[in-house]
Amino acid sequence: VQSSVLPLFYQDLTNPMFKTQFVLYHRRFSTNTNPKWQLAQPMRVVGHNGEINTLLGNVNWVKAREASKGSLLPDGDGVRDLVDYQATNNIVELCNTQDIPAVLEP
Repeated sequence: VQSSVLPLFYQDLTNPMFKTQFVLYHRRFSTNTNPKWQLAQPMRVVGHNGEINTLLGNVNWVKAREASKGSLLPDGDGVRDLVDYQATNNIVELCNTQDIPAVLEP
């Protein structure tokens, strides 16, 4: 997708009530999977360099950090059960009461 046509795909970018300092996106498909539109960006919170590759990697990342930082996810309503199928972006979004760099640091 060329940057000039982003507003056609993401109409919130042209909505005058939508305010943001900037928008991040990238135009490259993953090199380790077959190209599919449903795998394309953007994510709502996290922009990345393509190194977020596996669901299992995301789950293990969260579990490893919980050992040293305590729970990254809020308690209640089964939210912690979502880790098994949530992507990194969704985990960061769930942690929106925390500082994003603190959530992402190793």
